[in-house]
Amino acid sequence: MLFRSAGSSLWPARWTMWSVARPRWVGYALLSEVVAIALTAAYLIGRPTTRHELVWFSVLLVLGVGQAEMSRHIERVRRWMGGQTHINVTSVWYTAGAAMLSPGWVSLLAIAIYFHMWVRVWRLVRSRPAHRVVASTAWGALSCLAASWALEVTHLGRLTDAELTSARGAAIVLVAALVFELVNLIVVATGIYLYTHTREITDLVGTWNDNALELVTLCLGGLTALSLVYQPVLVILVFPPLIMLHRNVLIKQLEVAAATDEKTGLFNAFGWRSVQIGRASCRERV
Repeated sequence: MLFRSAGSSLWPARWTMWSVARPRWVGYALLSEVVAIALTAAYLIGRPTTRHELVWFSVLLVLGVGQAEMSRHIERVRRWMGGQTHINVTSVWYTAGAAMLSPGWVSLLAIAIYFHMWVRVWRLVRSRPAHRVVASTAWGALSCLAASWALEVTHLGRLTDAELTSARGAAIVLVAALVFELVNLIVVATGIYLYTHTREITDLVGTWNDNALELVTLCLGGLTALSLVYQPVLVILVFPPLIMLHRNVLIKQLEVAAATDEKTGLFNAFGWRSVQIGRASCRERV
């Protein structure tokens, strides 16, 4: 039954976006998907692939899938609850991939990890219909393409290049993370606006806490890339903080859910009491 349900939802003609999504969002999503597929295919076909790059792609894919499997129950609860969808811990692997792989392969990495998440988690979650997953995959792929391409334009190269200085390595990681985050912020915020027409800045780009947690994932992505290139065995040290970060995001969502009414989004009795206690604590410190 689950397989049949998943199969029907993967068929584009049956997606709910044709009836629930605004035409502008549909056009934007389709354009993003076509551009992401075209650019990925162009890079993969138009450039020779080395065995070295295939190895790094495989390593990052295994690590990304492994982390997704270890935290899939947390992710499933997060997505069932909805809200705070700006935080995506898989950006750790995208940032690392952008610093280590060519544009086509890092885009393919994003697509593969998103597909795995769909099969293992999101296809059973009501707040993650197929059309939104496909759009998010395209936006993630475009962000990865831009980050990897930026390293080529600036002639910084990749962490896997031979005789790389420490300063240049740091610059590669910083540029890859910055471009990925900036592009992802723009394409996702645009998609959210076209889907909901909300003008609230926190709905479009997330709260300060959201962005702080996203910054942590980018830092972990940079450290992952550096450890893989220089001390591969140390990459296992990335998993504990990454899983704890994922748990922390879930706890934040649980706190919000406990303090607000599900239908109206307003504070319930517990929420108001928490606010009053917080204000009282602030007055005591003053």
